[in-house]
Amino acid sequence: MAISVRDAFSRGYIITSRAPQETKDFIDRFLGDTQLSNYELRAELNDDTSAEQGRLSIWTCPRSNISSMRAPDADGNFVLVCGFVLDPWGKETDIDRIQEELLERLKESRERFLSGVDDLSGTFFIVYKDNGRYFILQDAAGMKPVHYCVDGQGERFVSSHEFLNKTFAKKGEDRFVKGIFDLAVSLGQASAYVPGVRTLTKDVLKLTSNTELCLNDLSVRRFYPRRPLRGAISFEEALETFSETLRVQANLLSSLNRTLRVAVTGGLDSRVSMAAFTDSGFANVKFFTYNNGRDLQSDTDAARALCARVGASHETFDLAEDRYPTGLLNIVPGLKHQSPLPVNPRVMAMYNECFDQSDILIDSYVAEIGQSFYRLSGQIPPDVPTAQNMSQLWSLKVWNNPDSIALMGEYIKKTGFKNVEGYDWRDLFYWEHRNPKWASVRASECEMSVDVCIPYNNRRLLEVALRLPLETRRSSELWRRTVDVLAPALSSAELV
Repeated sequence: MAISVRDAFSRGYIITSRAPQETKDFIDRFLGDTQLSNYELRAELNDDTSAEQGRLSIWTCPRSNISSMRAPDADGNFVLVCGFVLDPWGKETDIDRIQEELLERLKESRERFLSGVDDLSGTFFIVYKDNGRYFILQDAAGMKPVHYCVDGQGERFVSSHEFLNKTFAKKGEDRFVKGIFDLAVSLGQASAYVPGVRTLTKDVLKLTSNTELCLNDLSVRRFYPRRPLRGAISFEEALETFSETLRVQANLLSSLNRTLRVAVTGGLDSRVSMAAFTDSGFANVKFFTYNNGRDLQSDTDAARALCARVGASHETFDLAEDRYPTGLLNIVPGLKHQSPLPVNPRVMAMYNECFDQSDILIDSYVAEIGQSFYRLSGQIPPDVPTAQNMSQLWSLKVWNNPDSIALMGEYIKKTGFKNVEGYDWRDLFYWEHRNPKWASVRASECEMSVDVCIPYNNRRLLEVALRLPLETRRSSELWRRTVDVLAPALSSAELV
């Protein structure tokens, strides 16, 4: 299947204060014709703070799942949900019913509304109105990106893709940030990505997890954690909650009668995701592994053996260059300009060619938030969230660089980052900084072709893991025992 520029921004969105006709003209020029991939005007919102700034308009790709558009009620309450979303605690998959529940909660209080947001899994953003101002927030780990800037005419522009901001607002490269990024790459930093809230495009910032962006003035405020982390949880209670929530999510996904493409390797995180589907008998489930040239054959063999243990089929996709050419990046130049580097064009092409648009991809990243990633990796700076300590966690290669330290200082100020009682600040930093800046690109690779659901991408579920003692989290015992509960046949297989 041929890939066009329009396809590259499937399931994306644009929110702007520019006039709707002006926005449409830009979309038509950049995204091409009026076929399926063209963005559509989904909502016009009154901007109460400034008559001069006019309205906000929201544009999404027709492939995006979006809740019904409703004008703010008499009290000014408004909620719009866009993306793939489900509520495992309320056992709900319908986006309109999820929207209605959030709206009812918002009528009671902002705290009740945000508590409802914490319950949700998926890859999505939510726009809501609070005290006459509109805000946008993301799924738990920021897998649905939010980039924002002001253009030369003072108009606000918010979008899913940095390149849309760069093109629409006519922004150039941020040479200061590019210098730090290139230094990290040159020194061999694996999975290099831009530190802080900046991007490779000048004046374009990226929203981080657990913060929300005011669409009226592009200010940022923190909404999570809203209170100290509850006290330690017993392992038995954590295991019951964790395993049951994952099982419920798997059953909800199976009930949608769509093909579920579950990525599986020989590792532990994907094994837990795989185990969750045993209760549903693997209805509509297709397990797969791709070899991107870096993965060992033993990993693919282990995934195939796991599927054989539970009587499930398994597919392997070999990302050979002759089948999935890297020239995709020349077709879609905007994908070159981003952090982290590189987007894997063969993975994108594989999803586009081999999966159907109605499929749902189930992947297992984000889990490391609950496994004390920075403690596991040996990156253990002092117990104070300073800019220098954050720079060390970002990169052991260039951690003492004054420019990267400055960017982290900016990050602390912009996001309101601070110690919260009960949380290890390193866990929160990994959650809020690395995931939306690095892991979200993996979701973007997929969203060009399919909806994406990450079972661990749920604030309440992550809280359960974070309430366990450090050594329990470091050992991944919760994940191991969850496999025992959900699919004992997978427990004894060796990890790769």
